Amino acid sequence: MHKICDPVKSFCEAAVFAAEIRQNSLGSCLNYAMSLGLGPAGVAVRSAEGIGGMHNGKGHRPGGIKRQTTVDLVSDELRRRIISGELAEGEQLLQEHLGRDLGVSRIPIREALRQLEAEGLVTISSHRGGVVSALSLEEIRELFALRACLETWLLSLAIPTMTDSDLDKAEVFANEMLTGEVAHWGELNWRFHETLYAPAKYSQTMAMLHRIHKNIDRYLRMQITLTSGWQKAQEEHRNIVNLCRARDVRRAVAALDAHIMDASTDLIRVISERRQAAQ
Repeated sequence: MHKICDPVKSFCEAAVFAAEIRQNSLGSCLNYAMSLGLGPAGVAVRSAEGIGGMHNGKGHRPGGIKRQTTVDLVSDELRRRIISGELAEGEQLLQEHLGRDLGVSRIPIREALRQLEAEGLVTISSHRGGVVSALSLEEIRELFALRACLETWLLSLAIPTMTDSDLDKAEVFANEMLTGEVAHWGELNWRFHETLYAPAKYSQTMAMLHRIHKNIDRYLRMQITLTSGWQKAQEEHRNIVNLCRARDVRRAVAALDAHIMDASTDLIRVISERRQAAQ
């Protein structure tokens, strides 16, 4: 059985392996993590705002969720609209209009926009106020490269302590992605990956990854809607789970890396085509 005793070493080894697969530099993989405040030991030095749950554990967003503050309620609703595409990238977010629409004053609207700015979903400027952020193709590439480095590392740590129950749970989420609505696909995809990495017990890294997943979720939905990407993802998810059951760390890490980076390539192609068509 593959045994990993040193998390720092395993982080570097996973980054090396991922870099070798994609013929990228190891320095790039490590720098992505370091630039976001994550050291090899998995300690995030930046805050992870907005990581709080949008889900009820089943990948669905029930209308009856109770939050502690009005700001949380407003943040959840605006986040939902951005991720679903109801609020398009570049769209201006007028506090007065949003306040009337949601039935709240401008104060919680302003605080919610600041929270969403911290998550990367909103950009606030002095002359335009809040607008829905648009990720450049280079930013999307970087986020997926960061995902590949961190997630392959986490998977290599998690496999030795995974249980059959963990893998059965991951398969449930993967199967729900086949039958669920596209609106829930991103959350179910996160739950699948989260379940595989949870045995590593690196909560700060998981919080960072959740933020990344939510930031690219709206773009992944576009890809899934316009292509048959969900079929390919399902096959790859099943293969990753099977390799984890076999405790084949190296092949599982390779399969996960290919899964993430192939999705990046397909997504960038779709976004490029749509943005060119819109010009």
